[in-house]
Amino acid sequence: MNHAGLRKKIKYTIRLMLYYHVCRVQLEGGRDNIDPQSRVLLRGVARCARVAGFRKMIELQQAGIPVRDFDDQVLSIEATRLAYDLRRGDVERAMEREGHVAEAMVCETLEEIIYTPLSVPQDASLEVTA
Repeated sequence: MNHAGLRKKIKYTIRLMLYYHVCRVQLEGGRDNIDPQSRVLLRGVARCARVAGFRKMIELQQAGIPVRDFDDQVLSIEATRLAYDLRRGDVERAMEREGHVAEAMVCETLEEIIYTPLSVPQDASLEVTA
C-alpha cells in the first residue's frame, strides 16, 4: 500500500471514531432539542460509526500496518469542541477543526509506524555478502 493510500485509510478510520464521539456528545447534552425518535436513530448511527472504525483499524492491523488504538480522550475532547461548533451553527469551523484533528492524528500514527524499530533475530548474520 502506498503512502497516500495508507494516509487516506488511517484518516477515514480516525474520522469514524471522531464521528462516534460527536454523536455521543450531542446525545449527552450538547443538543437538548433532539426528539426521542431522532435520539434512537442518532444512537444507532453512533454505534455503527464506532464499530466501523474498529473494523477499519483491525483491517489495517491485519494488513501488517502497526496501527495502535487512537486516543479516546483526545477524540472526546475534540468531539466536544466540534459538537459545540455545530450547535452554534459554525459548520465551517467544525469542518476545519475536524480536518486538523484527523490530520494531526494521521501524522502521529504515521510517525509511530516510521520510527517503530525493526526486530532482528539474535542469530541473524549482519555480514554483507557480495
